[in-house]
Amino acid sequence: MASKTKHNNSFDITKTTWQNVPKDIDIFTYSFPCQDLSIQGKQKGMSKDANSRSSLLWQIERILLELKENYATSEMPKYLLMENVSSVIHNNHKKEFNNWIKSLDEIGYESKLYLLNAKDFGSPQNRLRAFLLSVRKDWKQTINFEFREFKKSKRQKYLKDILQNNPSQDLFLPNLDNYERTPFKTTKSLIKRSDLINYTNFSSENYVYHPDGIGPTLTATGANSRIKILTRDNKIRILSNLENFLYMGFDKNDYLKLKKSGLISAQKMTFLCGNSISVQVLESIFRTLKF
Repeated sequence: MASKTKHNNSFDITKTTWQNVPKDIDIFTYSFPCQDLSIQGKQKGMSKDANSRSSLLWQIERILLELKENYATSEMPKYLLMENVSSVIHNNHKKEFNNWIKSLDEIGYESKLYLLNAKDFGSPQNRLRAFLLSVRKDWKQTINFEFREFKKSKRQKYLKDILQNNPSQDLFLPNLDNYERTPFKTTKSLIKRSDLINYTNFSSENYVYHPDGIGPTLTATGANSRIKILTRDNKIRILSNLENFLYMGFDKNDYLKLKKSGLISAQKMTFLCGNSISVQVLESIFRTLKF
């Protein structure tokens, strides 16, 4: 495979060509920045002419078209899988997203959109995301592939299932212990949450979660990158790096391997998790694929 322009284990998608993509890939995964889709952002959108971070999606179209021009159909990726925030199909972006599905159809892929929540797949996290699964049309006929619906996990996990014993003292927030809190309430999503009273005007910074419920979407930055939980002895602390990895569905060995490698700093580990995808959801999708 041709060399890539790399920096810190990443590469510039605008400089990537078909020569960087090998033949006969089983699963080609992709995504694109969500900032210009978010209701909290500037809503620049993801159209080709938006000149936004989210419009980097169309670099994937360019690469796929180059593959189609240079590879035989049988050498193209069998499946494509996209993941992004659920707002990708909100009214402001739905037309452009449908244009993307149409483009995939013209390239030779049939697609199905899924809105999947990690909490329904054995995760203690309320994380709703859009997944677009595409299959190469000739491969779909060859193996009689059918898009499947997904069943909920039989066992619901809660925050307490990923919490570790004897947490480090630097995870505790003693300055918050003196604030009064509202009674815990359980939402329809099974989140069990209390609010700190008169702590801050930023509502999400006031949230404290009970271990007997599930937790919110872990984010790379902001209040939900520092998920506050109430301990058994009525103290408030945040999740550790290890717990954030478990929260995303990775196991302890995954965390220890990354920590030992030194690839990223301890401070960046939560950032990495917040930008990750629920392992349980991915595993459920992959199990439906046929080869």
